[in-house]
Order: sequence, then structure tokens, then C-alpha cells
Amino acid sequence: MKKLVLFSIIAFGGLVFMNFSRVENQTINPQNNKYEVPENVQAIIDRSCFGCHNSDSKNEKGKKKLSWDLMKKGYKTHKIIAKLGEIEEVLQKNEMPPEKFLAKYPDKKLSDDERNIMIKWAQEMTKKMSE
Repeated sequence: MKKLVLFSIIAFGGLVFMNFSRVENQTINPQNNKYEVPENVQAIIDRSCFGCHNSDSKNEKGKKKLSWDLMKKGYKTHKIIAKLGEIEEVLQKNEMPPEKFLAKYPDKKLSDDERNIMIKWAQEMTKKMSE
């Protein structure tokens, strides 16, 4: 009986130790990732994207797909990389901002130059964060 109790205590201690070390290894410090948004890209995001794609948005679908504020401090590196790929894809297909939104807010439309700036940034950031 003493051996069983001793074994149980050792096993429990080992599990606790492994659990704490795993959490520490999986936690990503946002300060250490390579995610950066240049001023010119941030200006485009602020004008045409952030209104629907942020944690406080009333647009449930938009904030579920992407939350720009979580890109900076919330998403883990692998999720940021995936989101950058999605950003690149929707911009290349000219799906964002959506036509229905642009009908109400034509000033939010991206120019071809702005779209290309965003695509290039997403590609470069994906590459940088994948290193």
C-alpha cells in the first residue's frame, strides 16, 4: 500500500511538472514574434478594414474571420501566418472590402496600388514569420 501511495505521488508530481513545462513552451510572447505593420499598410487597414475586422465590431462575420487587433496581440504565430494567407487570397480575388459594403461607403474602396501594397506586405510577412 505504501508503494502505491508513493508511486501515485511521484506520478502526480511528474504530470504537474510536465504540464507546466508544456504550457511554457506553447505560449508565444507577442513581443518575440516577427509580426510588423508598416505605417502605409496600417493606414490602409485603418481606413478600409479595421471597422469590420476588430474585436469590438458589430459585424460578427467580419470579426470572426479576422480581427486586426488580435493579429498584434492575441493570435499565435501559426494563426497569424494562416490569416496572412487568407488576407492575400481575398485581396487577390478582389473580395475585400465587399461590394455590398462599398455601395454604402465608396470611400473605403482599395485602389489597385493599395491592394498590391497589402498583398506584397502579406507575402513578405508570411515569409518572415515562417523563418
